Amino acid sequence: DNQGILKSLVNLKNLTTALLRNRKDRRALEINSIEPQLKIDKYGKIKKISIPKTLFSHRMIEESMIAANVCAADFLKNNNQEGVYRIHEEPDLPDISNLKNYFLSKGMKSSKPQSSIDLFNSFFKFVYEDKKRNSLAILILQSLKRAEYSTKEIAHFGLQLDNYTHFTSPIRRYPDLLVHRLIKAKINNKES
Repeated sequence: DNQGILKSLVNLKNLTTALLRNRKDRRALEINSIEPQLKIDKYGKIKKISIPKTLFSHRMIEESMIAANVCAADFLKNNNQEGVYRIHEEPDLPDISNLKNYFLSKGMKSSKPQSSIDLFNSFFKFVYEDKKRNSLAILILQSLKRAEYSTKEIAHFGLQLDNYTHFTSPIRRYPDLLVHRLIKAKINNKES
């Protein structure tokens, strides 16, 4: 019924607002990486390149997926000896220092000593303040360590989360499937 759907959407909107507030409070990286959309004609030629607008509905889906991934990671941690976690280690200090010096030379204002996450967020803020600097975001992304899968629980630097895994649909990677199997086996009281 329409009233039930509307109530669910209002609840999801409220949940997303709370999740975004939590994201801001934990100072997760705010990366505005938007992939351009290509419109191709029937001959395979590019007709148009556009940058899609990020809507609140996109944030609703993203934050819900992150919340589900955190719940799955917590379930694994609390119920299994081992799990498959998505980890993202903190960048190395020399990389952070080099990046800071580079952005200071480009006009970024220096401030009091900051944590690694605060520095990276200030780099992104500086880049996104001026559209002419958007291409510099690649430098920031290249200085970050790559996220990877591990059986060790290492925090996710970019999201600023202690436990994180990949669980959400659609299942795109084999580790996603492993997480589903581990959770399902535990729910069914089977050895995984």
